Amino acid sequence: MQGPLSDVWVYSPKQQRWTSLAPGAPQPPPREMAAAAMVGPARLLVHGGRRGDGSVLDDAWLFDAKEGKWIQQASTGRPRCAHAAGLMWVPPPVAAAGPHDGKGTTDQADAACDASAAAVQLPESEAAADAVPLLVLHGGFSGAAVESSTFAIDPSSLATVALAPGAGQQLRTCERFAHCGAAVPAGAAAGKGGPQQHLVVFGGVNPASDLGDAIVFSLRRR
Repeated sequence: MQGPLSDVWVYSPKQQRWTSLAPGAPQPPPREMAAAAMVGPARLLVHGGRRGDGSVLDDAWLFDAKEGKWIQQASTGRPRCAHAAGLMWVPPPVAAAGPHDGKGTTDQADAACDASAAAVQLPESEAAADAVPLLVLHGGFSGAAVESSTFAIDPSSLATVALAPGAGQQLRTCERFAHCGAAVPAGAAAGKGGPQQHLVVFGGVNPASDLGDAIVFSLRRR
């Protein structure tokens, strides 16, 4: 059985065909259980994953499908594998949304897993009036423990961006890994940029049980 891979494939819906690419150096080391999301029309941001020797990675890599190569890499200091990611837009200050009104749907066993609103501290270079995209990552396994934390990566610089609970909210949920997540529209944001979004996370596993809950994260600026 083959171990973790580092190959890159592109699918064409029009041609209904997969094409194998052969990016030159530098390239990410082989990995499994990484988290990734599209952060542009032809750009894929990959974070973390696990090597064949069991060590968990903390690196972020940006792949440009138009150029057919990896164009940027950085260490985040947040080793994770089997985590979830979604591209979210931080709304402009004038359109900052409050906490999501509806908390994540949970069953009684998972009642402690709540929805959260995060306040984002943007770098000065990006503290403008327009909406700002961030790759938001949640949960996973760090190599030492199953995590419940949420953090973000700036797609333009690959810098880690601080998240903090909004007023009256919490940012931590039940520890989980091997869950799924997706960013979903939550209404239009004023100013330039994409729509305001929520990150919806579903299910996963932790040392105590299999999870069947859904939790919702929203973002606003500090």
